[in-house]
Amino acid sequence: MKAILLAGGKGTKMFPFTTHRQKCCLPIGNVANIRRIVEQLEQEEVSEIVVVLQEQAQDVVAELVGTKVRYVFSMSLIDTLAQETQEDCLIYYGDIVTDQKTVHEVLLMDGNAALVQPVSEELHSQDYLCANVVDGELVTIYGHPRGTYANHRLAGLYILRKEVLQLIAITRMGFDSINCGQMPDHDYHLENTMQMALEQGINIHAVVSHDVIDLDFPWNILDANQWYCQKHVATRTEDEIDPSAKISESAIIRGKIKLGKNSVIGDHVIIKGNCEIGDDVKVEDGAILYPNCVIGNGSVVTDHCKINAETVIGPKNKIGFAAEFAGVTFKGVAQVHASEMYGVIGNYVDVAAGCVCGILKFDDQKVSQKVKGKRYITKNTNMVAIGDYTRTGICNTFYPGVKVGSHCAMGPGLVIQHDIMDNQLVMPKQEVDVKPWGTDKYGW
Repeated sequence: MKAILLAGGKGTKMFPFTTHRQKCCLPIGNVANIRRIVEQLEQEEVSEIVVVLQEQAQDVVAELVGTKVRYVFSMSLIDTLAQETQEDCLIYYGDIVTDQKTVHEVLLMDGNAALVQPVSEELHSQDYLCANVVDGELVTIYGHPRGTYANHRLAGLYILRKEVLQLIAITRMGFDSINCGQMPDHDYHLENTMQMALEQGINIHAVVSHDVIDLDFPWNILDANQWYCQKHVATRTEDEIDPSAKISESAIIRGKIKLGKNSVIGDHVIIKGNCEIGDDVKVEDGAILYPNCVIGNGSVVTDHCKINAETVIGPKNKIGFAAEFAGVTFKGVAQVHASEMYGVIGNYVDVAAGCVCGILKFDDQKVSQKVKGKRYITKNTNMVAIGDYTRTGICNTFYPGVKVGSHCAMGPGLVIQHDIMDNQLVMPKQEVDVKPWGTDKYGW
């Protein structure tokens, strides 16, 4: 069976992390998600892997160097799918994060099958393409319906047979199955083809999983990396230490670790649980790592810094001098000098001395984030997001949930209360009150 990976979406809701990358290339456990998907499919019985490209295509090609895939550049998704689906196909969206077991379960299904996820308090039906599932079968597919219409969201992994795929060429643009008063876009949706099949009496089986994350919004990067830490780091039962690695006798390690080539765990380091440490890493001089962390290749974690639980530090980072971090960093981040940050930090961001972020509103409630005019609240929407190649200023304070774009620079002492778009210089304005003073005023 052919596998088709859709890797061309614009990802505009992922600001500020898609200015310089294709959304499907976002890192999960320091591996681009599209590469994770290809590696999953290489372990399954698929005859060919086809990657459909459009926006920022070169990012995908660069991430998949060394893999055996065929690329198709698409100007029209409906035309490309109609051409490529002359046989039964697995279709996998490149921004979906799930595990090998789930992929295998979908591939084992006879007939047509769709991966679905139960809607919940944090997965509102009105934010997704959804389905009403009864007795393991899709009954009706809806576009962003009210909660009474659908009980599962469609999760972007499908087995579709020729009886369904032949309907692609005659599918309308937009989405037909909606509630009265809704306003669908005019794009092509594969799920609209699937709804046509249901209307013609073609069965589509449901594979239900809670273990799926859609990389749609910036906080989903944090969701997916926490999921990785829980699934792949917390479950480690044995040490995996390269012979070239070194561990100081004064280090305290309270879990099972993976330690890569030429890496060092130095004096007085404390690792409080399981940990995954890459190649050429230095964890030294009293650094404290909480359970289920990941440290990327070539990073330096040192000088009594603190890495919180289920945090993923990217490659070539430098975290030190009593800094504290929780969340996800990408490549080349520097954070030092008593800064305290929580969120997702893009490539080569310089986090200056004394930067801090809030994590709760004044009423201690969850923080909402506004994206394209809509408000969203989940467990991680209070995180701070800083885009690639941005410089913070000394003692910047970030309100919970703010997003800062790529290629920005911020002056010292700023309080960042609102989102900042790409390519902005933000400087404080200072009012100074100067009055006479001296020994006749105080002290003598």
